[in-house]
Amino acid sequence: MTDTPITQSELFSLKGRSAIITGGGRGIGRAIATELARAGSNLVITYRANSSLAEAAAHELRAFGVGATLAGFRRRQVNSDTVARR
Repeated sequence: MTDTPITQSELFSLKGRSAIITGGGRGIGRAIATELARAGSNLVITYRANSSLAEAAAHELRAFGVGATLAGFRRRQVNSDTVARR
């Protein structure tokens, strides 16, 4: 038996896995995406409005040697008339 320390990457490896991060361009979503990328996970970053923040995050995440894809979603405006007609 040896006393060789176990590294964080050995304990928490996500190499070859994929994750979808909602709001991964900023705030908590970006912090989570960074840690998942650091652990080796490929990522899909979703965003609603700010594509430049999401692209900057993807660029930063790719530096960890993982894939980072963007998926933008538009918020749909719904009013009471639209809901009543359906």
